[in-house]
Amino acid sequence: MSADASLKGRFGQGKTPREDKVEIIDSLKRQFEASSSVFLFDYKGLNVSQMALLRRRTRENGIKITVAKNRFIAIAVSGTEHECLTERLGGQISVATTETDPTVPAKILKTFIGEVDCGKIVGGYLEGDYIESKEVEALADLPPKEVLLGKMIGSMQSPTAGLVGVLGGLINKFLFALNAIAKNKNDM
Repeated sequence: MSADASLKGRFGQGKTPREDKVEIIDSLKRQFEASSSVFLFDYKGLNVSQMALLRRRTRENGIKITVAKNRFIAIAVSGTEHECLTERLGGQISVATTETDPTVPAKILKTFIGEVDCGKIVGGYLEGDYIESKEVEALADLPPKEVLLGKMIGSMQSPTAGLVGVLGGLINKFLFALNAIAKNKNDM
């Protein structure tokens, strides 16, 4: 922090930070710590009813969307694994976090942008790395986690089912051969 910056504000005057601001920053820290993924959304151009619609959709899907000053977000992620988000803060940014499937907020944000033709995905944080907006959109195009798991289990079961069929066919051929030999011996 520069010398000029340290002299500004309440801290430069020897006062402690305001309690309400400290509470906002602590709340943001807890939100980031509890989340499996974080997405930055530029809501510039949205009107109040559109923002209310976005909040309703996210809340219904277990996603928390928060609008805070970029400086508060930067302080909240400072020194954490989410610090990579600091470089992308600028403009009117909201933060969407979830503790569950990371594809859900990406899908909701992408769908919402398509409907209202306003706002944009800035990027996000997923499993230790910053992801660009294009990667978030690609994440939104993935099928739900349950569908992917079903496909994986199906592909794992198909070789097993094929093996059972082959072994069953071999046993049937062996039994037919034994029956044929027994029939030939009875006929003699």
